[in-house]
Amino acid sequence: MSEFSETEIKIATEQEWQEYYAALGRFMFEFATAEEEISRRLADFVIFKLLGLGNGESLRKQEVVRALLVGMRINSMKDTLKRLLRITDADDKRTAEVSSILTHLSDITSLRDQLAHHASYPTMKPDGSFQTTNQSTSKELMRIEWIEFTPAILLDAADDLHRIPYMLSFSISPNGEAEKRRLSESSELWRQEIEKLAQPWRYKPAGLARTGPKHDHNPRWRSLPPEPSQA
Repeated sequence: MSEFSETEIKIATEQEWQEYYAALGRFMFEFATAEEEISRRLADFVIFKLLGLGNGESLRKQEVVRALLVGMRINSMKDTLKRLLRITDADDKRTAEVSSILTHLSDITSLRDQLAHHASYPTMKPDGSFQTTNQSTSKELMRIEWIEFTPAILLDAADDLHRIPYMLSFSISPNGEAEKRRLSESSELWRQEIEKLAQPWRYKPAGLARTGPKHDHNPRWRSLPPEPSQA
């Protein structure tokens, strides 16, 4: 039986499609920007903070570091950041802050990967939501899922992505709090930006409606029909 009656079915309008395209574009743009920014800031952190290489000195050493770190994808950068904090004996507060940010980044990356590799279509439900699924690429039945979301959720994730590189940059630095105070006192614009970094995350993974075998603890399809008798 359908979850909603025929009278409740809603066909997506052209405006709603355009709002979805705009939200998806903003989300993908912010993800790509965050990936580049985190990579650059990670290299700068190692070069200037950890190794103390000045702008005009040891250029070859700087190039070696950039060759190793610049251009990494999100997952590789997360692992590298965690290792750097461990080997430099970062205090518990910094480690916890970075871990929290990276956990949220992982949640957003999971959504990004789903949308980047699978098409999305309107659910035709009254709330104007869209849906994507890995059904066509999943190699295991029990890994199939459907994910429902709205364009507003994508914009929330995009806003968080815009903040994450700055938050990581301050969190990994031993002098991050002092740097934020200095910038806040330098101009009204910076003060407003620093205040935004302290706001709660806008994207909530729980806001996604996830269904399918992957999320059904007692699915009907887990028990296949018996083989026909050979008698």
